[in-house]
Amino acid sequence: MPGVGVRTGARILLEVGDGSVFASAGHLASYAGIAPVTHRSGSSIRGEHPARSGNHELKRALFLSAFAALHDPASRAYYTRKRDEGKKHNAALICLARRRCDVLYTMLKTKQPYRDSRPATARVSTRTRSYTYARSPQAVRPPRKDRSWNRHPSKTNRFCAPQCGC
Repeated sequence: MPGVGVRTGARILLEVGDGSVFASAGHLASYAGIAPVTHRSGSSIRGEHPARSGNHELKRALFLSAFAALHDPASRAYYTRKRDEGKKHNAALICLARRRCDVLYTMLKTKQPYRDSRPATARVSTRTRSYTYARSPQAVRPPRKDRSWNRHPSKTNRFCAPQCGC
């Protein structure tokens, strides 16, 4: 699996084992602390928030492996899609870690190694260590908002619009 090295893989296997104690991938994600939590009290529902509970060692290993997997085009495309939906960097990484947790659960249940979903022509060249295909137009991030506001010349911390002319 891209982003999982020897130490991270050992940490994940140490914490998860063979995965037989988890009924579903959602249970594994909840155990790791990367599943969103809904705060409810009576009839009020306060939305979904990141979990503060869970196995911190496993959560850290999944988070760091997701960060390391950003060089993989499939992981980068998923991360970019989440960023385009408006999620911040850490929230998009948690979403990627959850997706990779689901893949990990399937690998443990079926006892199959990780299979790369990219076609054979898009795999990494061993000579140049570069990908042999171009980025898709959907993977290009939109331009940033206009930040042409300048500090106002007075000593206050007010900002000045570009139309001000000062």
